[in-house]
Amino acid sequence: MAEVLALKIGLVENITFADGTTLESAIRKQPVNKITVHELGAEGNDVGLKAHHGGVDKALFFMAEKTFEKLTALIGKDFDWKNTAIYGENFIVSELDETNVCVGDRYQISDVILEVSQPRKPCERLSLNSECAET
Repeated sequence: MAEVLALKIGLVENITFADGTTLESAIRKQPVNKITVHELGAEGNDVGLKAHHGGVDKALFFMAEKTFEKLTALIGKDFDWKNTAIYGENFIVSELDETNVCVGDRYQISDVILEVSQPRKPCERLSLNSECAET
């Protein structure tokens, strides 16, 4: 049975990346013990580029534990999913990944039902953060 392993939220802030680029982003979400979910995401959580992220269909970002580990190894880093979000993830989950989750699938977590609406798409901030983040 799948489990939620980590919850993370974050607000927009100015982030200076290791290459000197400064951008507004909420990619570096912080671990929390619980969240309150509503139609547009979670209380205390935001996105930086509202034209490309957020809204009803992009309210929260789930990432599989195995996918996190594979992606981290692929880019030659040693990130730990228990720490600050590297990929902008709100949830780290076990057992569910790209091989067994489809758009339209619904999952109940506590009293909330969440529906998968689309896969995560790469973006500039994701690239900058994963290249420049400290391990």
